Amino acid sequence: ELTSTLTTKARWKERVRGWRVLASSWNPLVKSALASCDLVLFANDETRVLLEASCRAETGMMVDVGVDPDQFQKGESGTGKLILFAGKFEHRKGTRLLLKAFERALAKCSDLKMRMVGDGPEWEMEKQWVASRALGDSVEMMGRCSHAEMAEAFSLADVFVFPSFRDTTG
Repeated sequence: ELTSTLTTKARWKERVRGWRVLASSWNPLVKSALASCDLVLFANDETRVLLEASCRAETGMMVDVGVDPDQFQKGESGTGKLILFAGKFEHRKGTRLLLKAFERALAKCSDLKMRMVGDGPEWEMEKQWVASRALGDSVEMMGRCSHAEMAEAFSLADVFVFPSFRDTTG
């Protein structure tokens, strides 16, 4: 049941994305551009493996996400059972998988809490799903937050979850 969280449309989108990435390794424009570079940075190993052979230049991995450790310090939720999701609400980010897994965990540990921060095309659908399953007392749908609010959300969380099926960094 948990693995069937992707809709048919989302599965097709992922398939097409995979074909598009693979096809880019054969694209003469991409090959020409890579061959003329002095340095090529890749966001993940999948892309590096596909395109590195076309590079005559130095290659490396790019770290595209960073945080200020002084702003993101661990605080105390007081319970040891506060889960945080922060991201875009779309199929490939695994929000429905996370909600279904949380619902199962909640059946075994009734005092779990989860905060979901972010927005996206499936925000409203996931919010309605939470309401339809009577999870509103345990799941807080926070929506989009400021940087300061994110720092506070991270500091209070005991666990950060990242259920993404696919992400730029791997």
